[in-house]
This record gives sequence, C-alpha cells and structure tokens, in this order.
Amino acid sequence: KEFNVKNNIIYAESHYDLLKIDISDTKSPILMSRLEYAFGDAIQNDAGEVLLGFDFKITTDAFEVNSPEAKLLEDQATLYFNHKNQLIPMSSVPSSFAGGGNAIKGTLNKIAIDYDHVYVVSNTTLYIFNDAGALTPGTPMEISNGIETIYPDNNKLFIGTKTSMIVYDANNASSPSYEGEYSHPTSCDPVLPHGDVAYLTLRTADFSGCSGDENSMIVLDITDPANPENIDEEIMTSPYGMAVVGDKLYVGEGASGMSIFDNTNPRDPQLITTITGVAVYDVMQHPNDPTRIVTTGENGLEQFNYDPATLSLNFLSSINY
Repeated sequence: KEFNVKNNIIYAESHYDLLKIDISDTKSPILMSRLEYAFGDAIQNDAGEVLLGFDFKITTDAFEVNSPEAKLLEDQATLYFNHKNQLIPMSSVPSSFAGGGNAIKGTLNKIAIDYDHVYVVSNTTLYIFNDAGALTPGTPMEISNGIETIYPDNNKLFIGTKTSMIVYDANNASSPSYEGEYSHPTSCDPVLPHGDVAYLTLRTADFSGCSGDENSMIVLDITDPANPENIDEEIMTSPYGMAVVGDKLYVGEGASGMSIFDNTNPRDPQLITTITGVAVYDVMQHPNDPTRIVTTGENGLEQFNYDPATLSLNFLSSINY
C-alpha cells in the first residue's frame, strides 16, 4: 500500500479508501479523515465479497495476434483478470493494488502532498483531493497509460510514466493543467526535479513490468517546462530512485548497489563511484541531519554516511521489515 508523511500526518491508500492519520503521538495514532471509495467502486465477486488484493504469477503463454490479450499488452506490461478469469484493463484496478516528509522525500512516490492538496496516481489517472481539514475529492484526470510516480516541485507536478515524463502546472491546485512532456523508450521511470534540470532514471528488467532495453539516467533541461530537453545521459546498470544531497547525486541501483555522482554542475553530473554490497531502491536525505542519507532496500530502511575520502558508505542503523 502507498503512503506519504507530512508534518506528523500520514496520508495512505487503504485499497479503495484514502486515509489521513495524525501520528503526533506515535503510540496513539488518530484517524482524522477517511474518504471511502476514493479510487473507485469496490470490485466484488458474486457473493458480494470485496476484492482486497491480487495474487500474481509469471507465465509464458501464446496469444493470437489480434486477441484481446495481445492488444492490451501493447499498452501495459501486466495483464489483470477478475474473479471470473475475465481480462480487465489496468484502469479498473484500484491504485493501491498496482504498484517521506515535507521537503525531504524519495522519488518512488505514488502520493504527493502540496498546495493544501493530496495527489495520488494510479496507472492511468491523477486523483486530486482537497486537504482543508477533512479530505474531499476533486475531479480525477485521465493522464496516460503506465503512470508510475509523481513528484511536486515549484508549483508543478512531475509525473513519470513508462514512456514519458509529463509536467503539469499546479498553480490552480485543484485543477492542474498540462504543460509539456519528454518521451523516452519504454522503461520504469522515476523523476527528480532539481532547479532548472530534472533527473530521469530509465530501467528495464525481465519480468518486472519494465520492458525494453534502456538502463540510464537522463538529465533534462526544464527551463522551459513545456519543452524539456535532453542535455546529458549516463549509462547505468539498474537505476531506481534518486536524491540530491549537497553537491552529490545519489542513485539507487537496486541489487547492484548505489551510484554516487559529483553534482557540482547539476547539468553535467560526473560519476564518482558505484558502491556494491548494498541493495538500494530509493534514497533521501535524512530529515534532521544533512550528513546522512536514508535508503530503502531488501532489508528495510537503512541509514548511512558517505565518506568522500574512502568513497564508501558507513552503515549507521536500520529498521528491518
């Protein structure tokens, strides 16, 4: 399930619902608001039982060229079937089945909180909620197929999809407007805006839903958000989430470790080293200590210091899950 935290408030998807929870006292959290069926009507079987999750398996099957399965695979990497084994489009799957705080956040997000609004992306849709006390729904916006991440910055929403980075102007927070986009080969795609540039990691892997053959980090000039321009590209192994901390750019490479770039010139990051022996999927600056980074990986949350003298990560602590 997806969640995000801002100022001691957790915003979380609970299957069909959106929750707002006060965690000022972590031992006694308080449910402030619950918006039922925020992401659509419940999927039920013939007995009236509500679907709460999916099992999945990787199979090798043959389809006729013009079959419904083959046509749907042109737009999405995963096929979904209901309880009657009927093929269903990704757009009908609740967002919590598909797939950190104020100014400090990671990049692998499906929930963004800003401008007194909460934004949640599903595979095709941007959901908008007013956050003036109790959560109230706005009008959902159909954006694109294969939406993966959302990142708010400077009154804009940067949305990563499997084939593009899309920029929306959020000056009218309840009704963002399309501003521009950058198209790229099919791949998994988080995005990190940073000043007048945006970093875009493109990752592919067998059986991950990230079809294609692109593993790289692209630097985009977003001075004109309506026309993002590719100004640099770094070949990588399996890039995931990113964070800029001081003059360093950290890029998680999953099971392949973490790459660290000198980001003195944000338009031309230079690879310093790739540290292996750790699994890093997302990275963020520690909210209270700028000398630390926090990563997510196979073992949960981990804290590190980076030592520029030895080009190494110094492990500090972890919370396993």
